[in-house]
Amino acid sequence: MTTTNELRPQVGTERAQQEHSTTDTASIGAASGLDKSTTRSEVEQRDFASLRATAAARGYRLVRMFSTSSGAPSYYVSRWNLLRELPDLAAVEAFLDRASAR
Repeated sequence: MTTTNELRPQVGTERAQQEHSTTDTASIGAASGLDKSTTRSEVEQRDFASLRATAAARGYRLVRMFSTSSGAPSYYVSRWNLLRELPDLAAVEAFLDRASAR
């Protein structure tokens, strides 16, 4: 027969394990730079800034312009007198990957 005193350490251990797993999940989210309050536009801002720095390191200039009618962004990559319009950040990343492979 199990007494109440024998059950208490197990319950406390289980609670401590739950708290530990919650802390680990929170620290993983903090380490990745994302938390519950991160919005899609903040992620897009961060991704754009990262791609802009990558483009600059490879000799390109990356510019984002917003349409006055729809508000949708367009991305322009330029080098010397050449300009290429790209529809989204995935296309910009693909272009930079192809351009750096040459």
